[in-house]
Amino acid sequence: MTAANVCSYSLVTVRDGELCASAITTAGFANLAAVGEMASFVEGESPPFHPGTINLIVVTNYRLTHEGMVEAVSIATEAKVRVMYEHGLRSITTGDPASGTGTDCIAVAVGPERQYRFCGKHTKWGSWLDGPPWEAFGRL
Repeated sequence: MTAANVCSYSLVTVRDGELCASAITTAGFANLAAVGEMASFVEGESPPFHPGTINLIVVTNYRLTHEGMVEAVSIATEAKVRVMYEHGLRSITTGDPASGTGTDCIAVAVGPERQYRFCGKHTKWGSWLDGPPWEAFGRL
């Protein structure tokens, strides 16, 4: 479930030999926040807030272990924050550099073949997740 317009997305795919990874991104910036901010919403007590969500879907053609998928989410999060900083996006509450919205989502989808154990920065997968696929996010 998302408030983002899923008809408006960006997609980038990178390949190296048999390895292939894609990033699919939708982005809404209406409720940008900085990590560590005091929460401004209390269920049942606060007025509704404007929807704005950054959705990232990372897809690899090969399987990753559970540990590898956790590393993929970690690197995708770092890459998202890096792009936000590079674009000067700011929290709507504090004006601090934004690290996301209060409703962001990152998903990792993997293929069925040949399992890879790691997806850290020192792997091909990790270098991609922190590199070219995030051009998709940077274009929004």
